[in-house]
Amino acid sequence: MSQKIHANWNLAATHYLTAAFATTIFKAILGGIFIAVLLKGALITSALSIIVSFVAAIVTVWLGVWVSAKWMNKKYIISDKNKVVNFSVIYSVIMFVLYSFILLPFKENIIVKLLRLFTIAEVHTFQGTDFIIQVVQSILVVALFLIFSKKYLKNTQQPLQ
Repeated sequence: MSQKIHANWNLAATHYLTAAFATTIFKAILGGIFIAVLLKGALITSALSIIVSFVAAIVTVWLGVWVSAKWMNKKYIISDKNKVVNFSVIYSVIMFVLYSFILLPFKENIIVKLLRLFTIAEVHTFQGTDFIIQVVQSILVVALFLIFSKKYLKNTQQPLQ
């Protein structure tokens, strides 16, 4: 398989979108397992929901970035991984701002919705703190995305002709 050459901004968009897609899949899988196996009929408190949300964010961002970087390192020639990572983080921050200040105020925490939908448990939340928790979690996700991207994306050599 031959590697492709693309501009850093394009590689960054590919990395961000691939990692975000993989993270979403992993989050759905982990959330489904958590809901189906661990919480069936349990009383779910806000504190437990927040803890699960943060742990899921850490694990799924790590997996998403790892999958994306592994694929990117094989498929593309990355001449300056730092530029690719920086552009990716800029895209991530833009999405964070759009999500936090445009979409989030109009929706409820997705984990709480899933818990209410798929369990017979009573779910308690503190609606006033949801926004702050989501913002803190989003900042954590962006920071982890940066750290894991720097760790797993590699400068790849141009293949020999």
